[in-house]
Amino acid sequence: MINGFGAHGMYSEAINLFEKMRSQNQQPNSVTFVSVLSACSHSGKVEEGWKYFNIMSREYGIVAKEEHFACMVDLLGRAERIGEALSLIDKMPMDPGASTWGALLGACKIYKSVELAEDVAKKLLPLETDKSSVYVSLLNIYAEAGMWDKVKKLRLRFGEKGLHKSAGFSSIEVDEKLYVFTSKTRLASLFTKLESVWISVTKQMRKSGHVHDISFTLNDA
Repeated sequence: MINGFGAHGMYSEAINLFEKMRSQNQQPNSVTFVSVLSACSHSGKVEEGWKYFNIMSREYGIVAKEEHFACMVDLLGRAERIGEALSLIDKMPMDPGASTWGALLGACKIYKSVELAEDVAKKLLPLETDKSSVYVSLLNIYAEAGMWDKVKKLRLRFGEKGLHKSAGFSSIEVDEKLYVFTSKTRLASLFTKLESVWISVTKQMRKSGHVHDISFTLNDA
């Protein structure tokens, strides 16, 4: 329940339930603290996250595992406190795994740090079984930065490696009409034209001062 509340941004409900457990002398375990830290992350509660991270070991003798560190990296990254996230990774008593590097890569999108994203992706790729997700994240970061040459080069590399993102729904709104399609839709012949239009629209949005989240998922048709 704590995890469910936290995942839906219901921080108060998640923490109130956790504190009720503590008041009734119910012993939280390692998984409980993952849920608590995740709730803090989804609601941007940095100081509270540190509080419960420390309580975990100090009051309950639970040794922090990689998933706890990954939650903290995610929390700090969402708050754009990248320096603290990197410092925490350096202090980890174990080698950072895919969940930790993945959390940091997600933070790079918020922080708009292309150089760091590239470095993180290099560390993450050997560890991540779903390598396509790493490439798609990097593609979106390049797109956010308007680095369209890198987008095209990475798309080619993506294809050369024979990687494919699992089918999902994508959509685009044109003239107040929403067009929904999947990666299996027959759009290959239209991709070049669609990409050109997207780049043009994105540039116009930036010139007009729009700063909305314009990230997108690039799928192979």
